[in-house]
Amino acid sequence: MRISTLFAIVLLVGRAAAQSVNPGAAAAALGGSFIVHTSPLSAKHNVAGIANLQQNTLAIGVRSNYLATALNDFYVLSTFNVSGGRLGVDFLYFGFDAWQQGEIGLSYARPLAPGWFAGTRISYTYNYIPQERVNRQLLAVDLGFLGTFGRWRVGVSMQSLAQSGWRGRVVERAPIIFRFGGGYFFSEQTALTTEIYKSSFAGPDLRLGLQYAPAKDLIIRAGFGTLRPSFGFGVEISVLAVRINLAATWHQQLGLSPISDVVYAW
Repeated sequence: MRISTLFAIVLLVGRAAAQSVNPGAAAAALGGSFIVHTSPLSAKHNVAGIANLQQNTLAIGVRSNYLATALNDFYVLSTFNVSGGRLGVDFLYFGFDAWQQGEIGLSYARPLAPGWFAGTRISYTYNYIPQERVNRQLLAVDLGFLGTFGRWRVGVSMQSLAQSGWRGRVVERAPIIFRFGGGYFFSEQTALTTEIYKSSFAGPDLRLGLQYAPAKDLIIRAGFGTLRPSFGFGVEISVLAVRINLAATWHQQLGLSPISDVVYAW
């Protein structure tokens, strides 16, 4: 695919240089409704979610955006047990020859009280646009809260709430993102979740996700988002301590985006 075409896709999706990658096949399959789920991927959706993990974890994945061979997201996230809480580290990369962006994050989350969790994430993002001779950096801080009430969960996330703004040849603010949602968990594997996602650069997005476990080691997921109407579907297969996630999303204008990742817990 030509560079000009790839560049047009980035612009159509909307200010990608000011937006970070939201990783995770499970999150994509749920239409992005992931704010009350607990996973190493929670560091990029609601950082408080990593506090509810019971083991050390490592997640590695890739997303092929709209089946464009050069337009891929790559991500690696890991969490570790530390005194009083959970520590998370992550690396995310998006780019092609004309547009490159990498992000490194450090997270910490812990219980506040029985059933209540809070977390924060500090990130450094680097953006490089060779055609425009743009090099710029961004420092940002995210906050997240997660509450559990029996089978119910509620979550709040504020991303880039504190930030340096993009610094470099092109100076601008990154979008501040607010997320609020809840879910009912029939079991650890079966749940119905919803959330409202609001970027300061766009209108609100209502997201809905459903996951169902027909067997012990199999989960099926589906979901959709309303802002730029898109649909997601995916499956998770567990093999011993490894969870394999396969998913795809469908955008009305841009088409299909397959996502896959592997999560290992020990």
